[in-house]
Amino acid sequence: MKITFLGTSHGITEKDRFTSSTLLTVGNKNYLIDAGAPIMKLLQEEDVPFNTLSDVFITHSHADHYLGLVEFVNQMESFKQFEGVKVKIHGPELFPYEAMRTFLFGGGDLHSFKLGGNRHETNDSTQRISFENYFEGEIFDDGNIKVTAYKTKHFADSHSLLVEAEGKRILFTGDLRHDLIDFPKEAVKNGVDLLIMEGAHARLASEPILNVLRSVDTKRMLINHIYYGMNPDGDIEKAKLALEDCYPIDAAYDGLSVEI
Repeated sequence: MKITFLGTSHGITEKDRFTSSTLLTVGNKNYLIDAGAPIMKLLQEEDVPFNTLSDVFITHSHADHYLGLVEFVNQMESFKQFEGVKVKIHGPELFPYEAMRTFLFGGGDLHSFKLGGNRHETNDSTQRISFENYFEGEIFDDGNIKVTAYKTKHFADSHSLLVEAEGKRILFTGDLRHDLIDFPKEAVKNGVDLLIMEGAHARLASEPILNVLRSVDTKRMLINHIYYGMNPDGDIEKAKLALEDCYPIDAAYDGLSVEI
């Protein structure tokens, strides 16, 4: 399994970081966890064929975790060169998918439109992008990967996502509360191979947060969704040193690829 970080910033796109999006490659299929970054551009830069992108999982309904979908859905549904692409978006309870389609394609029958040029009409059978709401619990299993959602308290519909594939377990924390009272301990009770920990809301070098992280059974931690106002480089280094007896820690960056 390969994990490629497309966007590792917090709520704001920065000079060298896009907002949240991570690509998972398992066998001959690709998946996205969040889609805040400009995924049309970044998937092409990673030489990902669009017909290998299977599913997109949105951790919660904050725009920095899904805005890249606006361009993606518009272009996938509108242009003939994407014929044959089939992607399902899995969004939590409050995800504004129908509002997004109305914004892009107008009212009425949202699955039947023709905008001229080389764009096409769609119906239920030809629609390239489909949507499904998810709730807490196991939300997906295609025989290639399994995804389980754990409710968190960052937002009304925010979740952490545990991905299991090829005998490996990865926990994407998504966004958490500042005190990590909602850290999904149930997800890591059997250990994980990689913890992808958000770095925007909790001060990682503070002792209460370190105590939570010390209890996590993981082989490695990568800090994602980084807000340097909350966790400056110096604090990230302090957290690395404080937890070096537990597991290695690194800050993720856009374009980083790791294999587990």
